Formats: sequence, structure tokens, C-alpha cells
Amino acid sequence: MIARARWVAFKIVLAIVIGLTATGFWPSAAAAAPSPPSVRADAAILMDLRTGQVLYSMRPDAREYPASTTKILTGLIALELGRLDDLVTVKSDVLKADGTSIYLEPGEQETLRDLLYAMFLNSANDAAVAVADYVAGNTTDFARLMNAVAAKAGATKSNFVNPNGLVDKNHYTTARDLALIARYAMHNPTFAAMVSTRTHDMPWPEKDDERHLINQNHFLSRYEYATGVKPGYTTQAKDTLVASASKDGIDLVAVIMRANGGGIWTDAERLMDYGFAVAPKTVKAVSPGDGLAVAAAKELGLQVASSSTPAVNPTPSTPAANPQPDGGSVWRGVIKAGLPLAALFGLSVWAVRRPRARRRGRFVMSRRPAVPRRVTHGGRTYVHRSIYRPR
Repeated sequence: MIARARWVAFKIVLAIVIGLTATGFWPSAAAAAPSPPSVRADAAILMDLRTGQVLYSMRPDAREYPASTTKILTGLIALELGRLDDLVTVKSDVLKADGTSIYLEPGEQETLRDLLYAMFLNSANDAAVAVADYVAGNTTDFARLMNAVAAKAGATKSNFVNPNGLVDKNHYTTARDLALIARYAMHNPTFAAMVSTRTHDMPWPEKDDERHLINQNHFLSRYEYATGVKPGYTTQAKDTLVASASKDGIDLVAVIMRANGGGIWTDAERLMDYGFAVAPKTVKAVSPGDGLAVAAAKELGLQVASSSTPAVNPTPSTPAANPQPDGGSVWRGVIKAGLPLAALFGLSVWAVRRPRARRRGRFVMSRRPAVPRRVTHGGRTYVHRSIYRPR
């Protein structure tokens, strides 16, 4: 009777555990360790902004055209070396900037703040040229500065020759390098605030009107936890995106390069969902460095615009080599997945084990050693060895 009751209890608990696992209340192995998403692009990477740990990668070191994601580095350098309220006088070389434009005219004066918004939101190529001229005097010296800052941020497989990302065979980067540059940039609060801005109005003196700038990063409106950064496109580069997101204290950056089929926004969302599932919840943040543009300008001996926030003890960051998945998160997943199995195993052992004592007729099973016993039955006396004893 007792064994039957235990078997019934075992089946009841088994049904409860299966039901909880199926409904998602009790995490299954698949929920604890989701499969990496499929990305329709030539190269991609997902990085933890807090530590630089790589959570996902696909050809991360393949050489690609960055297109307008170049402006991430351009804007960051301007923020470190310039003052937002400075008036920038537009030079004639802005007229050579093809592609997206806010139609700047030589001699026009705009604040650095407005030019940066035009560059980040509308991806204005002429604004990027104006910013480069303001910082370094010309785009050639500014490109030297870009390469020096990128190298200090750990982006050693890139080469930049212009501030806006227009196609040039000598203008290239990798998904890993772009992630490292974006990681450094997003640690600048002004930069992070600008790239998350949806709209901005700047003066348009020639038309006695305002330019209404709208952020072309659709990831901001598509993904609930999005925080930035910058998309890009050229015929050669195809769709390129650097995106960032933050959730429950986890900050991520994803880079997708030369995307195929137009699903770049969906792929970025899937990467972020995967990252939030596998990234460690609590980590010791690793600084990507500080004041890299100031240090690079000094090393190159460039006469640049004065910085409103001079760097203190600039420390170049060093990217981790071959970063590995966080061990704590892996073990947490294993423990969560194994709890239902451990419970079922223990319950099954309890249900089928032999009871220590069981009544049989007039005798009770005992673990005492067998000894000779005299038993009288029907007027006769028997002597035998048995593990049974009278009740």
C-alpha cells in the first residue's frame, strides 16, 4: 500500500514538473542557453559595452566598407577636441561631399552642436567635412587623427581617409573595430545623448528657415531597449549598422556589415535579444579609455580646436584577445536546466526503493542477524534460522 502511494505521488510530481517546464515557469535547457541568431550579412559582432566581451561574432575581422558609420569616430573626436557652442565657418570643400547633404554653403556659420546633429541624425556628408575642417584644419590631417584614435581604442585593422565614409579603396574597417570604436564613443555621455536624439532643428540662413533633422536610425523606434548608434549605406558597402541597447543593467553594441536582403533591423533585434539572454548580469566594468583624441593629437603634433573637457591621464584601452563566454552565466544555465532532472531522479529513487520494514503475516521484516529460533505451532516445536521475528 505504501509503495503504491509513493508511485502515485511520483507520477503527480512528474506531471507538475513537466507542466511547469512546458509553460516556461520552470526554465528549460533551451531557455537557459538560446541558440545564436542567424544574421544575413557578410560580417557581424555583438559586444558587451561594459567589458568588451564578445558574445557573438561572424567574420568579425573581415575587411569591409564602413559607409556612414564612419561618422561615429568623426563625431567622437569633435566632441573631445571641440566646444559645442563654437561657431564653425563652412569652407568650400563641403561642395565636394557627395551623397546625403544638408546643403551647407561656403561661408555659412553653424555651431559645432548643430553640425554634429546633422551628421548623426541626417548623416550629412557635408556636415562631416565641415566638422573635420574645424577640428584639424583640413580633412587630410583629420584622417590621420582618426586612425590614431582608432588604434588607441583597439581598432588596429582599420584605415580611414575621410570623415564621412564615402567609398574609397583605402577607407575600410572591420566589425570588431567598429564595435570597439562604438564602445569607446558610447562612454561619452554627450555622444550617447546625441545619437539617441530623434529630431533636431538647426538654422538655415539662406532660406530664412530651419533644417528639420530626423534620426535615420530606425532601430531607435523599432526596438524597445535601443539607445543608438548609427546606420550607413553605400552601393558598395550595402546596409551597415552599429546599434546599441540597454536592459536591466546590461549594455550591448551590435555591428552588422554588408547586410543582405534588407533585414538589418530585424537581425539587430535578434542579436540584442540573444545578448540579453546570455550576457552576465553582474560584471566588473572595464573602462575603454579616456581622452584618446587629446592624446592622439598631441602625439601627431596637430594644431586642433581647444577641448572644453581636457582629458586627465588618458589611458588607451586594450581589447581582450579571444574573449570567452562568462563561466558564471554558463553554470547558471546548467543549474537551472538540471534542477527538474535532479528533482525527478531523487523522487524516482524515493518511490521505488525498498522500505526498511514491511509487515508480513504475524512477522515483521528486520535487519537483525539470523539466529536460531524455536517456534511452537500445532503442538509441535520447530527450530530454524530466520530474519523474521514475532511481533
